[in-house]
Amino acid sequence: MHSLNAMRKDRSAFPGEIRFLRASFNGSGAILVFIEDRTDHYALLRNQQDLAHVTRVSTMGELAGSLAHELNQPLTAILSNVQAALRFVSADAIDVAEVGEIQDDVVQDDYRASEIIRRIRAVVRKGDAEFALLDLASMIHDVVLLLHSDAILRQIRVATDIRDDLPAVYADKVQLRQVTLNLLLNAFDAMRAVSPGERVVSLTLSRERDDMARSPGATAATGSR
Repeated sequence: MHSLNAMRKDRSAFPGEIRFLRASFNGSGAILVFIEDRTDHYALLRNQQDLAHVTRVSTMGELAGSLAHELNQPLTAILSNVQAALRFVSADAIDVAEVGEIQDDVVQDDYRASEIIRRIRAVVRKGDAEFALLDLASMIHDVVLLLHSDAILRQIRVATDIRDDLPAVYADKVQLRQVTLNLLLNAFDAMRAVSPGERVVSLTLSRERDDMARSPGATAATGSR
């Protein structure tokens, strides 16, 4: 089966799929060609993708307060460091070493802010599914960091147990991020009735076989581990 752009009798284009079937009539060979109009199928697929995108954007909206807090930290640090640098530069005797350290801090804080924005954009990105070999540990680490401030505000400790020798996973990164995000948020919600000092969410990722990685999901538990 192959995809193609076909044309109806009224010369309107439509997405289709073509199949070939060998047949025999009265001892003579023939090839039957079937062209199927897949307009409804692709429209449904687009609607599913749009719904998934709206869900991701809605999730980010719910996290807006904690994400703003997370982003405000490096931005505030950048402002404070720049103000300090201006004071050093205005002094009669400039401490070059101190100014250099301040510049290094500004670069690190700028990197932190950029990483937060990158993680947000990665979750809310809209587009067709793109399957590729992924570093599962790195992807999960990104999601955990994205929820860092939300976990702090809820007084939850996230404990991760992720193996270093995991195989690459063939999947769509956006969908996989959404699944991980939902698992963690559901685990956070499950901790509401637990005393603040005992709220722990454990995330485990291990090697199942040489070519598989296994995660039992995010587990909400009480007490320290």
